[in-house]
Amino acid sequence: MRYTNPRLYFFYFYELVWCDTGMWQLTSVEDMRQTVEVLLEKLSAALEEARLECEDINREEELFEWELTQFPQLDAMMQAKDPYEKLWNTAYHFSVVSDQWMNGNVM
Repeated sequence: MRYTNPRLYFFYFYELVWCDTGMWQLTSVEDMRQTVEVLLEKLSAALEEARLECEDINREEELFEWELTQFPQLDAMMQAKDPYEKLWNTAYHFSVVSDQWMNGNVM
């Protein structure tokens, strides 16, 4: 899959999140966990594919002795994913252990 406009990546990720995973139909924490894990795998794979494609483009540009294209949008997308992934992991961990924290023995 080759996108020349970085905005198309956004729409691709939107499609992954909303359309393909059925995020609006989740009924339990376990459903959400499975869906988010699949989503993160797809998102990570798509970002890695985009990174490899950018490297290929730069190799071709080197062969033609052209100025190398920078891809700041890709770096920004990779960095933007991390806080959301950490937030998800924290929220999931809390949902798993919150009942024990609230209703368990103190000692």
